Amino acid sequence: MLSLAALSMFLPFLPMLPAQILLLNLLSDLPMLGITSDKVADEDLAKPHSWNIKTIARYMYFFGPISSIADFMTFGMLYFLVGAGTNLALFRSGWFVESLITEVVVIFLLRSRRTSLNNLPSKILTTACVMAIVISLVIVYSPLGNDFELIGLPAKVLAYIAIIVIGYGMMVELGKRGFYKYIVKE
Repeated sequence: MLSLAALSMFLPFLPMLPAQILLLNLLSDLPMLGITSDKVADEDLAKPHSWNIKTIARYMYFFGPISSIADFMTFGMLYFLVGAGTNLALFRSGWFVESLITEVVVIFLLRSRRTSLNNLPSKILTTACVMAIVISLVIVYSPLGNDFELIGLPAKVLAYIAIIVIGYGMMVELGKRGFYKYIVKE
């Protein structure tokens, strides 16, 4: 939402409509139902951990801007590369899809200190994440998308979004290593 607020100051239109934001929040909450079934790494179960508000704040201040970078890359791609600044439905649809995918992907990336590929989630959590992404794409490409002023995305836009999501994943994984090595030295 920080990205949305920042972008709203520069664009002559709302980057995402209220109904689209609510739909995005609803769909991105679907995977949260699967978190209760998730596997926890053995080292996380070895000893109890207490909540540390300072560490949580550092975590938010560190990883929040990484998410904003992915959002701003998406804004730039949609506005400058694709020319969606004149096609509001295309702009909003592209950002809607990118936002949903990065919100779901970050669940896999930040659920453990381990490298994400070395700590796979439960089947239920994985299924819930895949379902959220599939449902969002079905909505965008179906007549239901019209109710939310969303339209199907051209293959070129989907390819750009895939590149941004992969770059985002790499930034978060590298950031996670640095965060636990230099910021939270436990």
